[in-house]
Parts: sequence; structure tokens; C-alpha cells
Amino acid sequence: MNKYLAIINVKTFISVFISILATCFTYQYHIIYNIDLTLVSIAIVFPLVFSIRSSFRRREKALEHLSQFSSAIKTIGYHFSILKNFPEYKKNEVSSMLSEVSNAVIDHF
Repeated sequence: MNKYLAIINVKTFISVFISILATCFTYQYHIIYNIDLTLVSIAIVFPLVFSIRSSFRRREKALEHLSQFSSAIKTIGYHFSILKNFPEYKKNEVSSMLSEVSNAVIDHF
């Protein structure tokens, strides 16, 4: 919920105030202007599409990095598990540490 409320700040209230003030001004003085809504829709839709596209690219890049990290953790775990001169209790200790790190990172996302 906090991430949705993070966009509400002074600039948001100023924008809302200006919008209400402009609407009241046009109604008060009967200002009428016919504009093709295609221009307005293009001005709104194109930035919105590009913003959504860049968000998905960032998400995909983050997931790619997360999968690379996870595979690196598993590779290190497999490496320690096959060492011959390494005591079994140390192997278990390393395995539990790597598991904790992996779970902490995955839980963070």
C-alpha cells in the first residue's frame, strides 16, 4: 500500500488544483474549443506504451540477473558437495549458508 501512496505528494496536489481551477475557469467564462481527440489520445497513449514497455524490460532484466545469481549459488553448492578433502560438517555448513543467502534474496523479490 505504501508504494501506491508514494506518488501522492505536493506536486500531485498542485496538479489536481490546477486541473480543477482550469475546469472552473472554462465553465465560468464559457470557453469552448473543439479539438480532435486523436491528438490528445496520441499524446497520452504513446508515452504510456513506452513506459509500460520499459517497465517490462527492467523486470525481465532483473529476473535474468536473479536467475544468474541463483545458478551461481547452486554451482558453488555443488562444488563444495563434491570436494573429497572437505569435512562433511563443513559441507553441511556451507550448504545451509548458501541456502539462507539464496532464500533471503528470493524472499526480497
